[in-house]
Amino acid sequence: MNKESKPEMSIDKARISSANNERKTNKKRLDLAMIMTLSVGLMSLCALGVSLYQAHLMNEQSSIMFFQGKAASLPILEFNNWRSFDENGIKSFKIVVTNKGTGPLIIKNILLKFNGEAVLNWGELFSKVPNSENLDLGMTNEILNGSVLSAGEELVFIDAQNNRDLSKLLFEAADAIKMKVCYVSVYDDWFQSTIKGLENRVTNDNENIPYCRIDDGESFMD
Repeated sequence: MNKESKPEMSIDKARISSANNERKTNKKRLDLAMIMTLSVGLMSLCALGVSLYQAHLMNEQSSIMFFQGKAASLPILEFNNWRSFDENGIKSFKIVVTNKGTGPLIIKNILLKFNGEAVLNWGELFSKVPNSENLDLGMTNEILNGSVLSAGEELVFIDAQNNRDLSKLLFEAADAIKMKVCYVSVYDDWFQSTIKGLENRVTNDNENIPYCRIDDGESFMD
C-alpha cells in the first residue's frame, strides 16, 4: 500500500504546487491591475492640476489685460480759459473743455455755482452777475451734458470772443464760478472734476470715485 500511495502523494503535491502557482499568478495580475489603476488615477490628478493651473494663469492674464486696458483708456477732464487783452483791457474771453486723458469720456452732470449758489442755466447765471442788465449776452457755446469726448478732443463751454462787453463781464465774474462735473470712462468708472479759478489760473481736481451724481434741482443745463 505504501508503494501505491506514493503516486497519489505526488499528484497531490503537483496539485498543491499548481494551485500555489495559480495564486501567485493571480496576485501578480491583481498587483499589475492595481498599479495600472493607480497610475491612471495619478495621471488624471496631474492633468487636473495642470488644467487648474492653466485656468488660473489665464484668469490672471485676463485681469492684467483688463487693468492695462483701463489704464490705457483713462480720461482726464480739464477746463481752461483763453483771454486776450489790448490797451483798453480784456478784449475776448472763452472757456474750453478738453479730454487730456488717453481714453474717451462721457459727461453725465454739471454743477455750476456762482458765489456758492447753484444756477441751472446761462440765463440764471447772468441774472446773478453784477452789471449784466441791458448787456448784449451774445455768445457761442457747445452742449456739454451727455457729450462724448475722445482723447484730446476739445469743446467750447463758453465763447465771448466777439463780444467785448460780455468778455469783460465774464472775466471779472469768473473767479466767483465754481464747477463740478461728473463723467464716466468706457469702462463705466466714475470720475469727478472740480474746477475753480476760471479768471486766471484754472485748477482742475480730478478723482476716481464709486459714483458721482448731482441732484436734478442743482444740475446745470448748458
